[in-house]
Amino acid sequence: MNIYSVNPKSGVSKLLLKESSKTWVDEKSYNNIMFFDNYFVMPSMRDGNRHLYQYSVNGKLMRKLTSGKWDVISFLGSDGKKNFYYTGNAEGAIYSGLYKVDTSGKVTPLGKKGGYVTAEFNPTASHYIMTYSNVTTPYEITLNSVLGKKLKTFFDNKDLKGVKFTEKEFFTFKNESGIELNGYMLKPLDFDQNKKYPVIMMQYSGPGSQRVLNRWESFDWLHYMV
Repeated sequence: MNIYSVNPKSGVSKLLLKESSKTWVDEKSYNNIMFFDNYFVMPSMRDGNRHLYQYSVNGKLMRKLTSGKWDVISFLGSDGKKNFYYTGNAEGAIYSGLYKVDTSGKVTPLGKKGGYVTAEFNPTASHYIMTYSNVTTPYEITLNSVLGKKLKTFFDNKDLKGVKFTEKEFFTFKNESGIELNGYMLKPLDFDQNKKYPVIMMQYSGPGSQRVLNRWESFDWLHYMV
């Protein structure tokens, strides 16, 4: 994966950054690069987890912004000064939380925990629209200030709160290499542990295919079959 700067008048290009891997380069990381006036931010899995790296416009590494045994899910923006915003699964692989990190490495959680958050920021990163849900909470969509104030609720889906199609149970298990993985089971609401039930098992291990997430799900064929 190469990043170039190109002079639009002369057409002369300069290699800013080159990244390679013996296995594969994570396309989700490179689709999430953002350029600002004096720097750019690039997610990379070079240390085994997807984290954020800040580079100067000349391709010089300024700092690693995030670190730890967890992944940045999406880089969302920067105020162009010292604050950077992203979603990550620091709570656990089935979660997505919203965070701010500054140039000193200080991390500040934003929004709600214990569920799945996505967000969109305005260009100056002063406000954001956040979507939050978990397995029992339908999607809530709000407008927020980065100072921590909720300004408006667009949707709260209150009519769906408390509605259950099935009972969802999360669990973990280990594969043959001893790596702990996540799974979930959907059970009928009148599930009787003394009875036997037919089981439909769905599994796929392709890159970026994770389905085990603590978020609200609409009624689909899995729920119908249960």
